[in-house]
Amino acid sequence: MPRLYCLCPRLFAMTELPDNVIDLPALRDRTQVFRDPTDAGHQLAVLLDEYRHGNAILLAIPAGGMPVGMEMARELQRPLALAPASKVLLP
Repeated sequence: MPRLYCLCPRLFAMTELPDNVIDLPALRDRTQVFRDPTDAGHQLAVLLDEYRHGNAILLAIPAGGMPVGMEMARELQRPLALAPASKVLLP
């Protein structure tokens, strides 16, 4: 089972985290976790370095996720694919 990195631990505050979720206490209660999208991609690539030599594919959601995904793909030397998403509007 893949590990998930929790950057918003408040979402899990009332429950116990699953074994595959890694909480990063240093990132708690910060208003800005990353300097910019490139910094975000770099820091996340460091956390996911174990996937550098596997067959992982990075998925990025346009438009905000693309700069982060591009940096991660560059550092991890992994392919990057787009995962288009749209809002579901209820009547």
